[in-house]
Amino acid sequence: MYLSFIFLGAAILVAKSSVADNWTLDYKDTTAIKDVRGSNEAQLVKCTMDELVGIALASQLPVVVSSKLYESTSVDGLLQQDTITYKITTTAPYFNSIQEEKLYKKEMERREQESLARLNKVAKIVPKADEISDATTFLNMKTSEKRAILRRSGVIDLPRPREGKRAVDALIIPLLDEEVVV
Repeated sequence: MYLSFIFLGAAILVAKSSVADNWTLDYKDTTAIKDVRGSNEAQLVKCTMDELVGIALASQLPVVVSSKLYESTSVDGLLQQDTITYKITTTAPYFNSIQEEKLYKKEMERREQESLARLNKVAKIVPKADEISDATTFLNMKTSEKRAILRRSGVIDLPRPREGKRAVDALIIPLLDEEVVV
C-alpha cells in the first residue's frame, strides 16, 4: 500500500480588463502571485479545486501548476485499445524497464514512510462539539478547528470554505452544551 498526501489549494487571478495583459501567470514565472499583493489592478480569489477546474473549462483558460509539483506527481501511462471490443484501457504507472519500476516502488515506499511520520507528528485529537467546556474556548477557536470538531461529531456535510465562518458556527452551535451557548 502506498500513501502519499498532497494538499492543494486553488486561486484565480482576476485583473481589470484594461491591464489584463500585464497580469499573466506562467508555470515558470509565478511573480504575479507576489506582485498582486496590494495591487489595485488585480486580485487573487481563493476557491476550491473543483471551482478552479470548472472556471478553467468554462473560460478555456489554462490551469497553472508549478513544475516541481507536476513533476513530483506525474507518471507515464500506457493507453491501449482492444482491436476486437474497441475498449480502451489505461495502465499507469507504465515503466520502460524493470529497473525503472524498482526505483519507482522504492521512492513510493520512502514517501509512504515520510507521510506516516508526518501524520504521526501532526495529528491532533479534537473533542466532539458537546465536549467543549466553556464559551471562551469556543470563541477562541479558529474556523479550521471548528470544522474538525464538526467532523469528529459526525457531521458529514460541511459548508464550503467560501460560505465562511458563520456557516460553520450555524452548524456547530446547536451541537454545543447549553451552558456553553448561554
